[in-house]
Amino acid sequence: TWTATTWLTRALAQNPASPAFKDFSERFTKELAGARGRLAQVADLVPSRREAMNEILVLVDNLKSIGDQVLKAHAEGNSAEVEKLSAMLDKAVIDLSPKFGANNVVMAEALTKGGEELSNSVSQTILYTTCALLAGIAIAIATSLAIAQKGITAPMARLRERMASLAAGDVRSDIDGLVRKDEIGQMAEAVAVFRDNALERARLELQADENRSLSEKERVEREEQRARESSEVKFAVENLAKG
Repeated sequence: TWTATTWLTRALAQNPASPAFKDFSERFTKELAGARGRLAQVADLVPSRREAMNEILVLVDNLKSIGDQVLKAHAEGNSAEVEKLSAMLDKAVIDLSPKFGANNVVMAEALTKGGEELSNSVSQTILYTTCALLAGIAIAIATSLAIAQKGITAPMARLRERMASLAAGDVRSDIDGLVRKDEIGQMAEAVAVFRDNALERARLELQADENRSLSEKERVEREEQRARESSEVKFAVENLAKG
């Protein structure tokens, strides 16, 4: 707005027939229109300042009206009207200045407050996001540990205990993990091979013991048979000698 007023003042200092007068007059109109558009946007963007901005817009429109009239009077060479309107223009500028100053102070405070609120909001968002991220990481770690404990550590411990019991001679208990298709399942199959070998060795040892028992029984029976035969021969010989 003040830039537009400057162009208006420079236009009034020019010869109305000069290109400079026309150029400065057009710049006054263009600058003031742009300023009014920006002020109207403030009213739309900051509803709390709508009433104050509407008052300022009324004063800006009044300034535009007086400016157009004084330019017309200057172009017509009406010095008295120019002087009269110039006084009105000065009053319009004086009325507008404190309104602009007060609005700038309020807008600066609003921007400062809004910046602080935005900063606090961003800080809280970062804090909540960080906490949520850390909580997610903790849950993921706990879940991974639980899965590892249930799916890997515990089965490995049971296999280790089963291998110890197998080494101690327990060949009858079941082996966990034989149905699994992973590395633990392969380890369980290896333990099963050791158990089967132990069972087969025990079977062979039992069979060997049974064979030894059978051979000893047969030897005893043969000796008893020979003893009976010897007794019978002796009996027959003695009886024949007596006869």
